[in-house]
Amino acid sequence: MSPAPSAMHVARIVHKAGGKSCVTWLLRQSYRDGGKVKHHTLANLSALPEATVTGLQAVLHGQGLAVLEPDGGL
Repeated sequence: MSPAPSAMHVARIVHKAGGKSCVTWLLRQSYRDGGKVKHHTLANLSALPEATVTGLQAVLHGQGLAVLEPDGGL
């Protein structure tokens, strides 16, 4: 069964083992199946720079982004 269209978000998953931790960034879609909330992973964003992941989070929260030119202007 395909999930119905719903909210997308970036999930930060931390795995801890042997005193070390690893962070995984996932682009996910949340949906309800019966009375339970479930997640469908759309993409693994772990290979992207953290600034890119932060920018994607901002866009998904409805915030606009501005691109700065090399001379500092908009």
